[in-house]
Amino acid sequence: MSKLNAITHEAIVLKVTDRVTKNIHTTRYLVLENDDEYTKEIAIELYGDKCDLVDNIKSGDNVKVSFNLESRSWNDKYFSSFKFWKVEVVGAAKGSNKPNAEDIEGDKDLDLPF
Repeated sequence: MSKLNAITHEAIVLKVTDRVTKNIHTTRYLVLENDDEYTKEIAIELYGDKCDLVDNIKSGDNVKVSFNLESRSWNDKYFSSFKFWKVEVVGAAKGSNKPNAEDIEGDKDLDLPF
């Protein structure tokens, strides 16, 4: 049996969506601009109380995200999602007073264990 390791990706944040709550489940997306020729946006999903950990991430920030891929089947169809668990700001949006990661002392990462 093989194990799928965590994936990291560095990109510019296009937006952080508002929380959406349905029944007892809360979700939020971190939408990244991909530099690929075909896929221009990647939406990484956050769940539950972890949604507030990206409150300080702004559109235009350069971030490095760590996530796992997860798939499930239902009625012979397969659905895949990105399970976000860590983000590091490696460059603030232009015009922002937010320091770059190398300017912050201590722990620079937001750990999101899913």
